[in-house]
Amino acid sequence: MSNKYVVLFQRICFFAAFGFITLFIIRNLQEIRMVLNNLNMGYVLLSLLLTSLVVFISTVQFQTILRANGITVPFWMLFRQRAQSNLLNYIPGGVWSHANLALSLSQSLKVSVKTLSKLTAVFMTSVVVTGMLFGIFFLPFPLQLVALIVVGIGFASINFWINGVNALWKKLLPRFTMKFVPLSLSSRSSMLITGIASWVLTAAAFSAFMHAAYPQLSPERLFYTGSAYIVAWVIGLLALPFPSGIGIREGVMGYLLASVGVPVVHAIAISLVFRIVILVRDIIFYVIVWHRGAQDTSTTP
Repeated sequence: MSNKYVVLFQRICFFAAFGFITLFIIRNLQEIRMVLNNLNMGYVLLSLLLTSLVVFISTVQFQTILRANGITVPFWMLFRQRAQSNLLNYIPGGVWSHANLALSLSQSLKVSVKTLSKLTAVFMTSVVVTGMLFGIFFLPFPLQLVALIVVGIGFASINFWINGVNALWKKLLPRFTMKFVPLSLSSRSSMLITGIASWVLTAAAFSAFMHAAYPQLSPERLFYTGSAYIVAWVIGLLALPFPSGIGIREGVMGYLLASVGVPVVHAIAISLVFRIVILVRDIIFYVIVWHRGAQDTSTTP
C-alpha cells in the first residue's frame, strides 16, 4: 500500500512540475521566443562544449569512488553506461537514471546491485556536497570563513563519519549488510578535485549561455549566475520526486537571478532554454554510444 502512495506522490509531482512549465510557456511564449531569437550561437556552442566536458570529469569522479572500493571499471565502459542512463532523468521519480546506472553496471561488472547502488549513492552525495560549496558565495563574509572551516574539518574527518554511518546502519538494519568503505587521502582528494572541477565547468557553461542570452551582465554578475545555477541544480536534485528537478530549478533561478537585475520571467525562460542545451548534450552522447554499441555488436563474430 505504501508503494502505491509513493508512486501516486511521484505522479502528482511530475504533473505539477510539467503543469507549471506548460503554464509558464503558454503565458510567456513571447519572452521565450525573444531569448531564442537573440541567442549568440557562438557562446551557445561554447556552453554546449563546456557542459559536455562535465560528463567526462564527473565520470572520473565516479570511477575514483568505484576504484576506492576495489571495483575496477574501464573509463569508456563507465562513460557509456552513464550516457545511456542520463535520459532517464526526465521520467517521473527523479532518481531512475541512478538506479538504472547501478543495475546496468551490475550486469556488466558482475558486482551486486546492492553494492553498486550504495556506491552510486556515495557518488551523488559527493556531487551534492561539492555543489553546496558554491553556496558559500551567497553568505556574508564571517559565515563564509566558518563554512570553509567546517568543510575542511568534514573533509579531514570523512572516514569518522563513514564509520559512524556503518555502525548506525548495523544497529538499525542488522539484517541488511551495507558497509561503506573508508576512503584514502588520495581518493578523497581526487573526489574533491574532480567534483569541484565538474561544477566549475558547469558554472562556466551556464555563464556562457547566460552571456549568449543576456549579454548586458557584467563579468562579476556572470560569475554569480554560474554559482546560482549550481545552487539551483542541487536544490532541484534534492527534490527527488520531480524529474530532473524541473520546475524547482527554474523557480530557484528566477529568485536568485532577480537579485542581479535579471527579470524573473527572463531568468526562468533562460533556465528552460538551457535545459534544451543539456537535453541536446544527453541525446548526442546517447546516440554516439548507441551507434558504437551497434557497431561492436555487428563486428562480433
